[in-house]
Amino acid sequence: MVNRYIGVFAAKVKTRWTLNPAQLLLLRKDLRSHYRSLIRRKLVYQDDPTFRYLQAAGFLKRGWISDEPVRKTIAVKCSIHSLDTHSSYKHAFMLALMSEVLCAANVKFGPELYCADPKEDADVLGGVIERIETMASDLTRTATLVRGHASVILGDARECSALVRRKGRTRFAAVICSPPYPNEHDYTRNARLELALLEAVTSIATLRSIKQMMIRSHTKGIYASDNDGALVARIHEVKRIASALERKVAKSSHGFARYYPAVIREYFGGMRRHLVSVRRVLRKDAMCAYVVGDQACYLKMFVPTARILGQIAERVGFSVVEIRRWRGRRPTSGGRAIDENVLILRKRAS
Repeated sequence: MVNRYIGVFAAKVKTRWTLNPAQLLLLRKDLRSHYRSLIRRKLVYQDDPTFRYLQAAGFLKRGWISDEPVRKTIAVKCSIHSLDTHSSYKHAFMLALMSEVLCAANVKFGPELYCADPKEDADVLGGVIERIETMASDLTRTATLVRGHASVILGDARECSALVRRKGRTRFAAVICSPPYPNEHDYTRNARLELALLEAVTSIATLRSIKQMMIRSHTKGIYASDNDGALVARIHEVKRIASALERKVAKSSHGFARYYPAVIREYFGGMRRHLVSVRRVLRKDAMCAYVVGDQACYLKMFVPTARILGQIAERVGFSVVEIRRWRGRRPTSGGRAIDENVLILRKRAS
């Protein structure tokens, strides 16, 4: 099976509307048969790349998932690989397994991932089959709808114009997205079980290759070769926050605190690269909406994310139409309530 990063993998499956729901349901029997055979023969799941990575990375020792659920999860995964069908159907089953593994595991999100009470057993196969039945039902209900075309592209959002042009598309009327915030939130950690299932992450090197394609937003994603921060060296608000953090971290004993100023610079520098890049593939007067959150997670230093991004956008050829408050929330570090906003931009004429 072809490995994909989670967002790309899931999007490709969810936009594959030509899947035959009857075929999905027929494959349930084959999946059960393969699974029972593996369980009877006592599958040596310790040799599986997913298990080896989770063990080597310490996730099993820390209790992310218990022995019996992980054994059953890998048995289902191997059974999916064994199905005699087109890869698109295997991918649908793998997406169902990626969703189900979070129910079988001992993890919760609040908002960061943490270990809850261990589940000594889980009906992984039953959960996957229920999800496949839901997929088949959804496909049946939508069969008569007019379907559009969707392209799913894997790449670095800071280089999106080059990625889009390689697909033969050059102009878009709108962008709607929610990029990372500078909030010490490692998205690869919260999705590590799914990444391991896809075998997209099997080592530190493969994990690093994913992180380096992402806009920097946390201290564990900062690398010595990063230099996006130079692009916002003249943005007063970025300079002020980064300099204040440098003074604060000089008194901090937190091991990663020394990277806080770099996160701020690299985040806004990376977002500037994105805005410059995306502008090249937008039509005249195209509209953009970015859902971003203000932050206070770095030594309680307030970061007005939407406002700063608006200032950067104005410098690279956009007009700020509005910063619309979406919702408020209380930061995990305590202190003042902070907002999540929708930053609405319009492309200006060159």
